[in-house]
Amino acid sequence: MKGDFAQAISLARKNAHLTQECAAEALGLSRRVLVYYEAGEILPCDEVVAKMMQVYGSKYLGYAYLSTASATGQLLLPKVQLSGIASSAMQLRVNLRNVCNAYDSLETICADDVIAKEEADEYNRYCTRLESLISASMAIKLQRCKQTKKSLTAATVRP
Repeated sequence: MKGDFAQAISLARKNAHLTQECAAEALGLSRRVLVYYEAGEILPCDEVVAKMMQVYGSKYLGYAYLSTASATGQLLLPKVQLSGIASSAMQLRVNLRNVCNAYDSLETICADDVIAKEEADEYNRYCTRLESLISASMAIKLQRCKQTKKSLTAATVRP
C-alpha cells in the first residue's frame, strides 16, 4: 500500500511537469525528503499531502493517500477502479440504474425508521449497490489523473 502511494506522488509530480528540485522548493522540502517520499521510504504527513495536492493540481493524490496510507480511509472509502472515461461513464450509469431500481424497496424498509431482522439482507444488498455507485462516481471524478498518465506516456514515446 505504501508503495502504491509513493508511486502516486511521483506520478502527480511528473504530471505537473515539475522536477524533484522545483517540486521540493514549492513544497518547502529538501529534495532528499521528496526522494524518500517518492521511494516509499517515509510517508508524508497530512499537511504535506495537502500541499502536494495544491502544488501538483491533483485531487487524486489526496484520494490515494486516504485510501492507501490512512487506516481510517482504508475502512471508509470505497475501492475505485480507474479505467477509460467511456467505460467509467457506463459503469456509473449501470450502477445508478441498479440503485434507482432498488430504491422502492429501500423506502419500504426504512419507512418506519427500523431495519427489522427480516429486512437486513435486502438493506445490506442496497448498501452494496450504493457503495458501487459511489465508487463509480469517484472513478469519474478522478479520471483526469488516468488521462494525464496516458498523455505523459504518449509524450515520452514520441520522437
